[in-house]
Amino acid sequence: MINKLEATLEEVLQERSMPRAELLEAMQYSLLAGGKRLRPLLYLRHIGEEVTPATEDYRFAAAIEMIHTYSLIHDDLPAMDDDDLRRGKPSNHKVYGEAMAILAGDALLSEAFSVILEISRSNLQFLPMGILLADAAGMKGMVYGQSLDMLYENMQVPMEDYTQMIRLKTGKMISLPLEVAAMRLGYSGFKRKKMAQMGSLLGEIFQLKDDILDVTGEEAALGKHVGSDQMEGKCTLPVIYGLEKALQIYDDKCDVFRELMREAELSKPLQLFYENILQREK
Repeated sequence: MINKLEATLEEVLQERSMPRAELLEAMQYSLLAGGKRLRPLLYLRHIGEEVTPATEDYRFAAAIEMIHTYSLIHDDLPAMDDDDLRRGKPSNHKVYGEAMAILAGDALLSEAFSVILEISRSNLQFLPMGILLADAAGMKGMVYGQSLDMLYENMQVPMEDYTQMIRLKTGKMISLPLEVAAMRLGYSGFKRKKMAQMGSLLGEIFQLKDDILDVTGEEAALGKHVGSDQMEGKCTLPVIYGLEKALQIYDDKCDVFRELMREAELSKPLQLFYENILQREK
């Protein structure tokens, strides 16, 4: 599954040739740099529980990863998080310059929806799935959450405001693959609602673990600098409330997620997939 996904990502970019290669090279640099591929794999793993994912499913999954990659390129820019390391390599703007990095992110976002519209021409089921993706990535989701992240710098906000921020900034794009997988498989009622609950909570868990690893992690394993959240005055639970409380909240949320998995009657392989996410150290 992961090999087919990687091949699809390469294929999508190869289809987008241009007279000069600088922009495409900047897009390839970040999109093909590896990583967890969590968001597309969430979609593909759930689809794969019932049917063999089709080529169009891999292309939709590739579009999800293209949007995630664009967000990372922009997050690393000096005007945002000002990170010069990503996945163990210099950030996009450190290699190609700030202007080209912005354009590479813009292009990945635009081309992601081009891919979805292309597959929707032959299968209209992907059109409403693409609309959900747009909502998760834009002003109703990730982009708005990122704006709150910037606004909350050097502030001690209430827990409910922090939780709302991470549900938007990270949670929406992690919940999205589960929601569209449920739509693709024709789920309704209890099962679809349960998957949406799982996705939303997993997004909170994932961001909280990132915040914890920024305190406890090792740079070599994470592929990025640690300790930057505190230096930049980021609104994270370890920064605001301390590491011990953050770890307790993390454990509590993981326990709730495991209960949701049991209620959803997930297969053993899918439970193991999620358990590996809960226990990750990078």
